[in-house]
Amino acid sequence: MHLTPSRSLSGVSLATNEASGGGSEKQNKRGKKSKKKATGDSKPNFTLKDYDNICCYIEEEENYDCLFALDISGCHCAQRFSKYKNKYLTARLWVNNTGAGLTETDLGMTMEQKLESMCPFYNCTDKVFGKKTNVEELDERDSTKSMEVMSEGDGKSDIETSSNSDSSLSAYELQQRVAKPNLGSPSEANVEDIPASITLVSDTRSSIDKNHGVTDSKSQSGVAKGRRKELKDINDKKERDMENFHMKLFENFITMQQGKWMAEESILKEKSEREFKLEKEKFERQLRIDAEQKEKDKVKNEREYNLEREKFERQLHIDAEEKDRRECEFELEKERMECQFQLEKEQFDREALMKEKETCLGIEHELILSGKSSDETAAIMKAL
Repeated sequence: MHLTPSRSLSGVSLATNEASGGGSEKQNKRGKKSKKKATGDSKPNFTLKDYDNICCYIEEEENYDCLFALDISGCHCAQRFSKYKNKYLTARLWVNNTGAGLTETDLGMTMEQKLESMCPFYNCTDKVFGKKTNVEELDERDSTKSMEVMSEGDGKSDIETSSNSDSSLSAYELQQRVAKPNLGSPSEANVEDIPASITLVSDTRSSIDKNHGVTDSKSQSGVAKGRRKELKDINDKKERDMENFHMKLFENFITMQQGKWMAEESILKEKSEREFKLEKEKFERQLRIDAEQKEKDKVKNEREYNLEREKFERQLHIDAEEKDRRECEFELEKERMECQFQLEKEQFDREALMKEKETCLGIEHELILSGKSSDETAAIMKAL
């Protein structure tokens, strides 16, 4: 993960002091300041949105388990990151080197498959890490002081310069600018198109010509090549250091995130325990309330049962009294009807007897009228 501080580029002011004959010193004009504008950075810095995307991804429990598993320690996690980092760096250096391609042993494979075999999910990792800048600005130093110190024993100059504008250029661009200078006379050459380090070498060599004579062109070319190689080595070292720094930064970020998750997990655990305790107390309190309510309901039910029982018994007593009353009324009605029947029977008997007497008197009267004697009449009446 490449997180590079912002770079501030400034030009280097070059000046040479030359000694003239007869002990008199004349100060030369200072060279023009060559300011190089940094080319557009095609590798953007790591933004907060990128961090947010990573955090949002690993906050998901499923994604976190896929990355770290459930039984992995921090040491094992760091080892896995280091191993995967080495695989990615190896694959990236291989694909960026000149001549990278498929060999006879890679028949039937594409470049993507080759990269996948060297580093699993290389394209996904390269989208995260490959487009991040890995250039760090060099230190600024005053180059005019080193120009004044010249070695008189062997005729060589000890030059120490460092330019932010040169460090921002790659070794390939520097080589192209040296190999393809502007055509035409020296007066027509554009000074802005020449790197500051080459301008510095030219100014230094011109001062050596005035002080010590003719300068060898091969030595100048060797100095330029040595400077280019030195810049390339510095840039490569800075790139590797920055890669390691960013990977360590990402590992530290993951470790901090793990600590944060563990703290959140402990907080959630305490919260869940506290909620469980509260729920338990609430449940026990509800049980006590239910028991009290059950006891109250039991007492209430018993009281209602007793009231209903008393009411039922009272109703039974009333029904029994009503039954007795009806039985008494029935007996009285029965006796009354029997008395009435007896009276009616006696009356009927009297009426029948009276009718019988009247009939007998009528027959006797008819017998008397018919001239029967009293003895015959008595015998007939007796026979009837």
